[in-house]
Amino acid sequence: MDQQFWDEMYSGSEQRFSGLPNDALVTEVTGMTPGRALDLGCGEGADAYWLAGQGWQVTAVDISQVALDRAAAGHPEITWQRADIAAAPMPKGSFDLVSAHYFPIAHESGHATVRGLLDAVAPGGTLLFVAHDPTEFPPRHENEHDFDPYDF
Repeated sequence: MDQQFWDEMYSGSEQRFSGLPNDALVTEVTGMTPGRALDLGCGEGADAYWLAGQGWQVTAVDISQVALDRAAAGHPEITWQRADIAAAPMPKGSFDLVSAHYFPIAHESGHATVRGLLDAVAPGGTLLFVAHDPTEFPPRHENEHDFDPYDF
């Protein structure tokens, strides 16, 4: 699931997702005091737009340049950044909220990517991580992308 994979996925349609923020984000963040937020795997930007609308200073990160180009149009108040956080972690202690929804993190020795997410949260901040239940996916030999959900 590298940049090419995600760029091809987003290039396949004019709009991949609904354009609405994730329900868990709205439920968990409503009422929090806005600060600096990191939206990982921002895709087309719905969560980033919602956070900015709630007064958060948002940095939105995705590996796909196609998704970022689509998301950034008309939203200069959000900092858009192409990055692979598995290769280059975010700055330590920089965000009051780190939000990652359905963000695939491969199992790795030492858990560097997970540690990087935790390290990006400022003291007293929040990590909101929402993931798919791996039992909802077919085995590797039966799915179109040839991946094993238990690798994540």
